[in-house]
Amino acid sequence: MKKLVGTLFKDDASYRERLYVLVSLYSLSTFALGIAACLIVRMYTTGVLMLSFGLVHVFLLAAYVHFGHYEIMSVTFCYLTNFLFLPLLYMFSGGLRGGMEYLFIPGLIETFILLEGAARIISVIFFSCWYLFVMFMEISGAGFVKNIPEGPEIIISNIIAILISAALNLIIV
Repeated sequence: MKKLVGTLFKDDASYRERLYVLVSLYSLSTFALGIAACLIVRMYTTGVLMLSFGLVHVFLLAAYVHFGHYEIMSVTFCYLTNFLFLPLLYMFSGGLRGGMEYLFIPGLIETFILLEGAARIISVIFFSCWYLFVMFMEISGAGFVKNIPEGPEIIISNIIAILISAALNLIIV
């Protein structure tokens, strides 16, 4: 942890490396908030999913601390988050009625921040199309969305998703 925070203040760290560390620390705090929110609204499957991805992210940070190469870790982080984690979170948290589509926005913003050049453009377009496909599959009735909230849970889960998404975007911007 000292090395991660130290990267923010050392003179020889590049701007991109500092961004990777900031986004990583922000993501870890997001996972902690998300797990707490899942426990409050009794969405245990989502909480386990967030905990497992948080552990994967800790592994990525440990690999960065040990090996360096923030570029590789940035790409890995973006693809794991946007291609795997956020769609799984969407599927196991009620989909459109669960408010999880709002969390796709910070995923795209993180990609925009962490990647550069053609990789940024291609990845943002790819992830946007992937998100649209995932939402289309729900709308088409494929039946892969689980834990669909009913009644007041719809309102609560949407409010939580909107607040977390808004807070994360304010932190990023």
